[in-house]
Amino acid sequence: KLSSSLYRALSQKNWAILIKKAWEVDPLVCPSCGSIMKMIAVIDKVDVVKKILNHIGLWVDDERDPPEETKQAEYEEVTREPFLNVWSANERTEKYA
Repeated sequence: KLSSSLYRALSQKNWAILIKKAWEVDPLVCPSCGSIMKMIAVIDKVDVVKKILNHIGLWVDDERDPPEETKQAEYEEVTREPFLNVWSANERTEKYA
């Protein structure tokens, strides 16, 4: 069993690796000086995030229109292939009971 501090450390490392792969930026490297940062909290409340970002001038109130509705793909014809069930219902019940 992992201790809570070890589990937390591994979770943070995995989180950082995923962010680095997806966004091609290391979230634990300071953008100003390049030193390694330590994550001390996760903020998931929108009002708190907005307050922090407003304070440092990074919040943008971007009023934008909702996305346009996507059109359904048009298909000329749907073909259904027959399914050959090689097991009877009885055999399936016996095998996986």
